[in-house]
Amino acid sequence: MRSQDLTDNRMHAGANALPKIQGTRATKDRMQPVVRFMQKAELFAAKGLSYHRIYARWRIRRLASRLGSNAVLSTGLELATKLRLEMPELAQVRAAYAEENEQAVKMAIQTHFRTRRTPHFAFALAEIEQIVALVDQVDGVNRDETIRKANEICQNTFTFRKAPPVHFEGLVNWQHCPDGNTDWTWDLNRHAYFESLGRAYWYTGDEKYALKFSTLLKEWLASNPVSVVQPSWSSVFEVAFRINTWIWALHFFQHSPSLDADTHAALLAGLWMHGHFLDTHLELHAQNNHLLLEAKALAMVGLLFPEFESAAQWRERGLALFCQELRDQVCEDGVHGERAALYHRIITSELLELLVIADNNDIALPPETYQTLRKMVQFELWITKPDGQVSLVGDSALEDVHLRFSGVSGGTAFTKAHHLKAMVPDLSEKELWLLGAQRVNHYLDAASKLVGKPVELGSRAFPEGGYFAMRSGNGQESSYALFDCGPFGYKLDSTHGHADALNLELYAHGQTWLVDPGVYSTHLGWDWRRFFRGTRSHNTVVVDEQDQSLLLDGRRVYRPAETSLQQWVSNDLFDFVAGSHNGYERLSAPITHQRQIFFVKSEYWVVIDQLTGVGEHCFDLYFHLMPGLKVQCDAQSRALHVENDQGASLEIIAVNDTESSIEVIEGALDPVQGWVSLYSGEKRPAPALRYRRTGAAPTYFCTVLYPHAAPSKPGARATIKATQVVLTTKPSISEQPGGLALTIELDETLDHLVIAPGTAGIDKLFADFETDAELLYMRQQKETHRLLALEMHNGTKLCYQFQPLSIGANRL
Repeated sequence: MRSQDLTDNRMHAGANALPKIQGTRATKDRMQPVVRFMQKAELFAAKGLSYHRIYARWRIRRLASRLGSNAVLSTGLELATKLRLEMPELAQVRAAYAEENEQAVKMAIQTHFRTRRTPHFAFALAEIEQIVALVDQVDGVNRDETIRKANEICQNTFTFRKAPPVHFEGLVNWQHCPDGNTDWTWDLNRHAYFESLGRAYWYTGDEKYALKFSTLLKEWLASNPVSVVQPSWSSVFEVAFRINTWIWALHFFQHSPSLDADTHAALLAGLWMHGHFLDTHLELHAQNNHLLLEAKALAMVGLLFPEFESAAQWRERGLALFCQELRDQVCEDGVHGERAALYHRIITSELLELLVIADNNDIALPPETYQTLRKMVQFELWITKPDGQVSLVGDSALEDVHLRFSGVSGGTAFTKAHHLKAMVPDLSEKELWLLGAQRVNHYLDAASKLVGKPVELGSRAFPEGGYFAMRSGNGQESSYALFDCGPFGYKLDSTHGHADALNLELYAHGQTWLVDPGVYSTHLGWDWRRFFRGTRSHNTVVVDEQDQSLLLDGRRVYRPAETSLQQWVSNDLFDFVAGSHNGYERLSAPITHQRQIFFVKSEYWVVIDQLTGVGEHCFDLYFHLMPGLKVQCDAQSRALHVENDQGASLEIIAVNDTESSIEVIEGALDPVQGWVSLYSGEKRPAPALRYRRTGAAPTYFCTVLYPHAAPSKPGARATIKATQVVLTTKPSISEQPGGLALTIELDETLDHLVIAPGTAGIDKLFADFETDAELLYMRQQKETHRLLALEMHNGTKLCYQFQPLSIGANRL
């Protein structure tokens, strides 16, 4: 732990926590389990009778499966009984089955699948040479990395989630769980590395990769018989995931001479067992990404294996359910309802794969499905920072085994959005195999012919999803911030939501400064889960050291905080957004938190946190920084200087604040604070800045966040001074201005800001100026006072010493 108090007046939390339970502290502690049980019971009852009927039927099917026998195919003859032998294409299989010739059946099945022309997968045998050449041209780095990973798999060495590699001598222990990390065990049994082996096979032509695949497949089938009590079959979601990787493995290896008829039949039998199990145990009650992705996997196995007797049923059921869940779960603005960037990205990539397969087979899905892909791709693009990393809102990590393709890169190519190519990450080898050489070449050729100014990702609101992206500039040097003013996750299932209302993430000059902490893990302890999911790990205000929403456990939330958007304004010179939440109105002395953010493009942000209500409270304003950043405090101005290894910096200036203590907490364990998790299962100490103030409401924080590029001269630093200016109305006007004015003084310029929403038409005085606008940004040259820039919102008047300035249509 490293905790540094940067002021002399450090204050401690007030005594008023959750005062809903009356009596002594001991009485409250004894009653808490009862209260939590009642809250959980209330949530359970609130799901309604329809949900409980569906869930009860699912449980009964699980019990029947446990008590009865499961559908297992252990021979080629048994596999043949699950095929539509009446199909003309299966005449040789039908003849061998009639003779009860086990080996002949397997040989006939393998011959059929090697020679069939339909249905079409992502790629055909004849296209592989072109795809490999395209990978060499476009993504040689990942090609080499794939071969390296495949070689590790051939040595029985497995690496997942940034955890240390695990090597197995002899047979793989499929239930190995290093350090209690259940996610690692799931990844081992998801078999995503089958795809790495398959790509390496075609890059090198080395049969060792096909042989290793065959060995691992047969070992897994022998060690993991179909049963709901088997760990690898206990989660329907995991069964659905394996369908994806096994389908790709079949198409990668089915022409390999090392894949004999026995292994080929075992793979097909395994796919049928997975499809049958999935169809039987679909989690119809889990109306979140689980049900959507399970439906997609069922549709895939039904679509690509029409030889299976149940294929038509699987296909139609899967497609209908997938399209319905897509309509229900994705907001009109393209944000997935769980408000977790990782799951949004996963669903976008799986939707892309399904649409590619449907397109390759001339299957018409509802037109809104394609429009949904476009919207989801756009949202992912807008929350992708200029360095290519995605904001980690909700339960999110930068990588995940289930994130099999880049939806933003592949989706841009698939939807022929050629004009966006310069703004999205380059296609990787995975997207090249999915899209095929013809699509990729057309995309690259069309994009190369575009001339003119590249598209700039400007600021954009996603109001239903609740995200507001403030962007300016091009390339890695552009500025980016993401403001969260949306619901706590998905209303039907809050598992992946965080208590992060009014959270802010910030990037500038090639560096993420303020960061969302990520998910870490749902299985590695309640204290860690509560921290990463709770309010104290986000860039917002915490009242009385409590979460905005009551987190009952690792997945449930009781009466989550509700947000309200007051205003969103975006123009060429500034963005303004204002929102509030009611999470602390549950306190015996209620508090409402409103946050306003004013972005002066593309230079700095002003963040105003207003906390209205009654009573004495402890107010903590947190800013969480990326690991490795260095923090210094100016003793005189109390401004914080944050710097990275390249010399870029962020100035954090608390305006007109002499009451708050300032503390930097990094790597603390009791209580947990100062941690960031970029990858699932790993965490790193990172500086957390805390401004703490105790006292009566109402109160407010006003903070200027001013990033700088690395100076041309080492040690040089721009001088910034932020001052609150008195904002009044004319004596003849009785209304209060209801806002504030700031002066931001730089080395050569002087900025004036008026932030007074709801005061349009009221004449307001600040410094030597007068305006009737509710939002104003003005820049002057410092020495000459020459007006350099001006933008007003909801106003037409600007006077200097009562002399009107000629500004035309609100602007110079």
